[in-house]
Amino acid sequence: MSRGGGHGLFRVSRHASQLKQGKTASDWGKQPVLWRCLVRRFQQFPGARCIAIFNGIIQSCIFLILPACLVSFPIESQLDEVNLPPYFAPDLVSPATEQVVEFDPEREDTIEFSTGPISDPNGSDRLYWRWFFDYRRATFNLPVEFSEARGAEPDQLEAGLRKEVTPCSEPTYSLLNDEEIHRIELVVADRPFINSTADDPRPNQMVPDDGHYFRMVWFVRFDRSKCP
Repeated sequence: MSRGGGHGLFRVSRHASQLKQGKTASDWGKQPVLWRCLVRRFQQFPGARCIAIFNGIIQSCIFLILPACLVSFPIESQLDEVNLPPYFAPDLVSPATEQVVEFDPEREDTIEFSTGPISDPNGSDRLYWRWFFDYRRATFNLPVEFSEARGAEPDQLEAGLRKEVTPCSEPTYSLLNDEEIHRIELVVADRPFINSTADDPRPNQMVPDDGHYFRMVWFVRFDRSKCP
């Protein structure tokens, strides 16, 4: 250890005494600004008072740092308390929902709709779903297909959901309206669907307030007059 190590206050005292012994103002001005501030502080608060000030500064720093260490929690424990919505990969949906699917009864019989992988950030959630044809709130449409009452674990939907539709066959033919473009709709939720009334904004698609859902809609152009 060097001879001057650990005796900072002694050096400051020595420097202050040198000033009293006739050091010129130019010599004093050559000293670093921080050094001059320390000397002034030492002259104002000599002895034990100066040491008490340094102790107070150290204690203040400790009190500022400790709370950050005490209140930090793992991110995983916070996520478990928040219900996050289920999700899917839009690029893996087939056919793509950004287009109108053309169906020609004279050349094909069925259309297959696939969601791609579906999952949920909350591993303890169960997923529920319902398929609809030409859904309209005013007609109080019932789902044409739905999940089991207990739903499914997210891991069970890694391959997603698939639905084959045969537009010219019953009961699909009767369920579709007479318009040229039809809607194939899927709703997936992380809570069981609630019983609906005619006054609900979207009958048979409502979930509890603490639930989340997403909706997929495919548009299909289909001329029913071409059915055999």
